[in-house]
Amino acid sequence: MSAGKTPAILSWVEEVARSVPETPPNTERLVENASTPASQHKRKRSVFEAENPMSQSDPHKRSYRTTSETASTVSVRLADEIISLAPSSSAASRGGGRSRSSSPSRVKAELATAIPRVVYIHESADPKSRAASQLLADLTQDSEFSGNEDVAQKISSASCQCATELRSEGSWVHKVALPLLESAIAELPLECWSIQTESVDPQYQPRYTARDTYNRKIDLVVGLPVNAYEVQYEKAGLHTTGKYFSHMTHPHTGKRVLGPGVEIKAADGNLVEAQVQIGVWMTGLLMWAFAQRKSVKDLPPLVGCTAVGEDWKFYIATGVEESGVLKEVRIWGPLSDLDGRTTSVKHTTSLLGTLRRVMEYTIGQYKEGIFRAIPSVV
Repeated sequence: MSAGKTPAILSWVEEVARSVPETPPNTERLVENASTPASQHKRKRSVFEAENPMSQSDPHKRSYRTTSETASTVSVRLADEIISLAPSSSAASRGGGRSRSSSPSRVKAELATAIPRVVYIHESADPKSRAASQLLADLTQDSEFSGNEDVAQKISSASCQCATELRSEGSWVHKVALPLLESAIAELPLECWSIQTESVDPQYQPRYTARDTYNRKIDLVVGLPVNAYEVQYEKAGLHTTGKYFSHMTHPHTGKRVLGPGVEIKAADGNLVEAQVQIGVWMTGLLMWAFAQRKSVKDLPPLVGCTAVGEDWKFYIATGVEESGVLKEVRIWGPLSDLDGRTTSVKHTTSLLGTLRRVMEYTIGQYKEGIFRAIPSVV
């Protein structure tokens, strides 16, 4: 090698050495590696990386992230954190007091411990009420009422349409149930209307704690119009301030003596839920009637109905007194002898006959018993 090239080569070597970064020895890692087993060291490393996700990325690459990428990452992280903070359904149910009672079957069972008790009696069991047994016998008798065949045809066709098109509850109420009840009433001094949005006075709701009550609404009710029973209403104090004739808080419904209530469900509705609703509602009406008379011995039984799609079922409610207090309301049914359907003109006509007998009972024995229970103010 010539002497002239030697300084140039030495200068190049020094330049290369300066360009290579020095790596300081990691004494902590050397000590850790010497004293820690490989498996434990691997586990510590994974925990460290999980706690510090940014430590795994190249710091030079991080500096080149775009604003949109950063915003996207932050939004995803925030969403994940929000989701992780939301309470689970199981946790909510544990801390929600009576949220467990969302199951209709559970509520139906719990009603047996309410105040007053609401007990559902199977049709094969003895209702322990001569009035209830006699009413069932009366409602199963043949009736001369045949209804209007054209009306039965119209109702049956509407029922078929609702079932085929999977219509909602509202369609079943207005296209099937309401026309059916109005046809059964016909010329009788009764009226039927919707109470879907109306509430029951809290003092006439069965209680499950000292301050909490079972509150359920139903769809339709049959009542006694004021113009048809003006004398009875006037004698009972129709225009007296604060005077009500039912357990409902609505200014119209609360001023009417009420009879049968009906809870409607669409074809895919829950029958047990409907039974809970009609049972709680009938209990409230009997609580109101008992509060008027202070004795349930002579109070007439109350009829209620549930309709899930095309299937109609009937129930008879009676009160049980213990030491001058209404202790129990018995909901007897569903009673298969009274079952009805709107699947055909024949079945609709038969159902109309049963409903007609219910209406005749309402303006007879039932009306007389309720007005006797209301103290006279004249």
